[in-house]
Amino acid sequence: MVQKNKMDYRLGILDNKMYVNTNRKIYGYESGTLVEKIDLTSTNYNGGIVGRSIKDFFSANAGWNLGHYNGSDHINIYPANGSIIKILTLINDVFVICYTLDNQNYILHGKLK
Repeated sequence: MVQKNKMDYRLGILDNKMYVNTNRKIYGYESGTLVEKIDLTSTNYNGGIVGRSIKDFFSANAGWNLGHYNGSDHINIYPANGSIIKILTLINDVFVICYTLDNQNYILHGKLK
């Protein structure tokens, strides 16, 4: 059986608030309902929301890239050349576990401003 129009949903917590992303849009959960916060359909956003706030988060982007949203622009910041497995942000650091297309794992480490 072929499933058509499959949509993936991912949850994320930014600044102690819950968000849902699906179909290149990010929704905030407010008063029991989902409210659209960011429309990234014109970008290469592929999913995921990990970061400090709705105006400062990392994501997986199409083309095997690590992305970042700064409140107005969503850009590629690193060519992962494979799957982004996990992103973790701490107060001053970000760690990204990547799995490359040639079966190599590595961890990126960056400093947050």
